[in-house]
Amino acid sequence: KLVFAGAGENRARRISRFSEVRKPSPEASLRSSRVNRLERMSEFSGKGTLLIVDDEPDIREILATFLADHCERVLTAKNGEAALELVKTEKIDVILSDINMPVMNGLEFLRACNDLGVAIPFIFVTAFGERTNLLEALRLGATDFVEKPFDHRDVIGIVRKSMHHSLALQSSDQEIDDILK
Repeated sequence: KLVFAGAGENRARRISRFSEVRKPSPEASLRSSRVNRLERMSEFSGKGTLLIVDDEPDIREILATFLADHCERVLTAKNGEAALELVKTEKIDVILSDINMPVMNGLEFLRACNDLGVAIPFIFVTAFGERTNLLEALRLGATDFVEKPFDHRDVIGIVRKSMHHSLALQSSDQEIDDILK
């Protein structure tokens, strides 16, 4: 029984009742398992493959240059059609794409990825005033966006967060596959 100086007898009884050792309920065990998994995910730090899709060569080069230190590999494509070929042949962890591009724009590219069943975090780079396209992108499953002109620190933070999420989910999927074997 726990007793606190100056505490009334009723308060001491309530405290001691809650301090008894009890077996956790199944729900508590499940919550604990989720917390442990989230802790493992937060400790996970890896670098994956980033695909940058933009029709402007200078933008592709600038993005690739300052994101290279935060990724294992950086691939680039000049439009959605070229990017779709890379998605089919390469293991890509995050996509950073412009919306307005010739041949296949970013929204068509995202739709095509969805049609393939590819679940990759998709970040759009948008110009101010492209709110209609942005809403459509979010409806299609885009995970985030960056507005032009962008601050490189913001882009790095968004890409790193998406990369972390993507790699952690892949790790969890692998753990589940291992358990089911």
